[in-house]
Amino acid sequence: MPPVIIDIGVGSIRTYTLALALGMLITALLFMRKLERGRRTRAVDALLLALALALALARVEHVLLNWAYFADNLDEILLLSAGGLGWHGTVLGALGGLWIGWRLRLHPSPFSQFQEFIDALALGVPALMLAAWFGCWSAGCGYGYEVATLADYPSPIAAELPDTYGVIVPRLNTPLFGMAWAVLVLVLFVAWQVRQRSGRFWLLLALVSLGMFLIGFVRADSVPVAFGLRVDQVLDMIICGSSAICLMRTHPESKTDS
Repeated sequence: MPPVIIDIGVGSIRTYTLALALGMLITALLFMRKLERGRRTRAVDALLLALALALALARVEHVLLNWAYFADNLDEILLLSAGGLGWHGTVLGALGGLWIGWRLRLHPSPFSQFQEFIDALALGVPALMLAAWFGCWSAGCGYGYEVATLADYPSPIAAELPDTYGVIVPRLNTPLFGMAWAVLVLVLFVAWQVRQRSGRFWLLLALVSLGMFLIGFVRADSVPVAFGLRVDQVLDMIICGSSAICLMRTHPESKTDS
């Protein structure tokens, strides 16, 4: 298990924060490589707007899902240093920021050309999932159900892991499940990129959403329940279904049939 705090020479930083920052930086650099040189400066503006909206909506989601706590701790709502981001809000904020930045700074074009723009960011979907679950490995977010004894499970499936309060007990290894799923999606990204370029962003987003939905069945962190599921699982399925619809819209076969 990685440490909660990492010393980087000039100071200390939370492992979760560092993992997410590196994931976003790598995604941005790979994305910029795919753009024409003359459009890179304007693309940075779009990315910064996407980052700002992603962080804002991610925090809003976390606060709403944990309102029972924040109702009595209003002073902590804006305390991002304490952690607490929702990935669904991240997706919505990022897509909204990219769309606004694309229309205002890059190209006032229809959805089909915006699709090419976000497809260049497809690698960031599983990469950020990998980074986030690595960070949760140290921070204890998204922790799994407690188990009676590690002897009942193979070594990687359960381990002594913390929750968000730092209590370390034998738990189902949800960070491992998340990182393994992200690696699987990255492998599919390579295969999909070779076979078909259009719509790969939506394919990977749908797969990541499906993975988060499945992992939700073994998560023990408390969130409200709706329709017999965790609310975040309901949101997982909404994003998965929406991504599947967008994928069908961008798939060449669907365009030919229409």
